[in-house]
Amino acid sequence: METEFVDKFDAIQAFAFIHLFPKAKTTEIFDKMKSILKSGGVALISSTESSESKEGVYAKEDFGKEYKRFRKFWTEQELRESLVLVGFKELALKKFTDPFGKTWMDFVAQK
Repeated sequence: METEFVDKFDAIQAFAFIHLFPKAKTTEIFDKMKSILKSGGVALISSTESSESKEGVYAKEDFGKEYKRFRKFWTEQELRESLVLVGFKELALKKFTDPFGKTWMDFVAQK
C-alpha cells in the first residue's frame, strides 16, 4: 500500500533506510521522496559505507548474527550517482564512525 501525502515538506529524513531495499527500487524510492518535497526541499539520506557494492540476505553483524535481513551495501560513489540520476543535487556529505565501527554516509540532497 502506497501512502499519499496531501502536503509537501521542507525536509525529510531517511536515516538507515535506503540500504533496506534492492538497488533496482531506489529510483522509485528517491522519486517518491522528491514528490513529497517542496521545491528546494532537502532530504537527509543516510547509509553505511561499503568498499564494494553488493546486496542480498545477510546476518546482522552487530546483533551476534542472530538476525538476517535483506541488505544493500552502498559505495559512496554509487549512492551519489543514484541520487543524481533522479535529479537530486548533493549539498553536503558528512561521514562518521559509529560505536560498532561502521562508517555512515549522511548525504544532504536538494530537490
